[in-house]
Amino acid sequence: MDEVEMDVSIVSEADQTKVIGRPIVHAMVDVYSRMIAAVSVSLENNSVLGFTNCLLNLGEDNKQLCRRFGLELNDGLWDINVLPNRIRSDRGSEYRSKEVKRICNELDITLELVPPAMGSLKGQVEQLFHQYHSVQNDLIEGRGLITKRHDSNHHKTAIHTLDDIWVFVINQTIAHNMMTMAEYPMTRDMVNKSVHPIPLEIWDYGCKKFGAPRPITNLDQFEYSIRREVTARITRKGIEWNGLFYIANDPWLAEQITMAKGNSVPLKCRLDERNVGSLWFIAGNHLVKVGLNQNRAGNFEFNGKSLRAYEEFKAKKKELIKEKAQADQEIRCARRMGMEATMNDAVRIADNTAPSDSKTKNIRKNRKEESITFMESNTIGSRLNTEETPPMIPMNNTEPEVLAEPEPQNNSEIVSFDEALAKIMEKM
Repeated sequence: MDEVEMDVSIVSEADQTKVIGRPIVHAMVDVYSRMIAAVSVSLENNSVLGFTNCLLNLGEDNKQLCRRFGLELNDGLWDINVLPNRIRSDRGSEYRSKEVKRICNELDITLELVPPAMGSLKGQVEQLFHQYHSVQNDLIEGRGLITKRHDSNHHKTAIHTLDDIWVFVINQTIAHNMMTMAEYPMTRDMVNKSVHPIPLEIWDYGCKKFGAPRPITNLDQFEYSIRREVTARITRKGIEWNGLFYIANDPWLAEQITMAKGNSVPLKCRLDERNVGSLWFIAGNHLVKVGLNQNRAGNFEFNGKSLRAYEEFKAKKKELIKEKAQADQEIRCARRMGMEATMNDAVRIADNTAPSDSKTKNIRKNRKEESITFMESNTIGSRLNTEETPPMIPMNNTEPEVLAEPEPQNNSEIVSFDEALAKIMEKM
């Protein structure tokens, strides 16, 4: 396994007027069959991220990867999905890091570092990079190709993006795995079994003769191992890491949050630096995945963002706060001076007031009187400057009209019920 800076300058996918320099290609080649097992194209050089990018290709669906770039892949051309028993690499800083050693240890991969200046011990991958350049250089000449001439205007003529380099690498990878290697040291058994000296056929022959490598059967376990190890803390607000808060509907986590109360408990987690939207950890005998808490303001907006983007946000936030540090100090001084002036006035008035033994008596009565006075001096109209005296309605000078009293009824006309009933009966 090794990586190389490609001899081409590329531009940004989002803004093709911005040059972003050279792409980095990682490759993993099977020593026995010369087959390319995994590749990665990124901007990560001498980085654990670049190492895990290449490992990631071992577990992903390469048909889906090809469709991402508008390519179709037939069955059997690039269906690896295995873990190597041993990785041989140079002594780059990433391969000597504790993180890479931890990943290889968890995946049961032996990491073999070759001595300095001994590239011949990993000649297969070195030769592959020469092939990559020799195939593409004549196609991209004058279009970002980096040459050793003084007039190499590679940055000015750059037109390709990172996705274009992915397409180049995928095409060359598939072609390499299908092409004949005339100089491959064939054995008598290979010739007798009509094994052609091409990487795919030699790979299949080797798997049948010596046994196939370990397949990746549990993608969650594989991903957990290549994630970065971080230390979070369990608090009453959930799991907190680097200013971000995570939560999940998990009984074990709910119990730990309840037990934490006002304290915080450290928790070993795994993070994908490409997306800070989730943390993984093992509780008991099961894997727990927690996501960013959507209910915390400004927290969930980092879902899908890389750790690098989040760190840039934090640095910008810190810079904005620092810009106002002097102004904040002046405000604090002004606040203190204002409060001290008020306190000094109160002390001066108290000193000029004769002491009274009845000061602590009738507090409820005094409070009620003060409350009335305060309310009357803080009306809505006086606070909003809308209080005006309502206009007076003029009154007429005429005397009010006196209603005539009703005339008394003639009692003689009043008949009793019996008399009225008798008159009705007569008419009938």
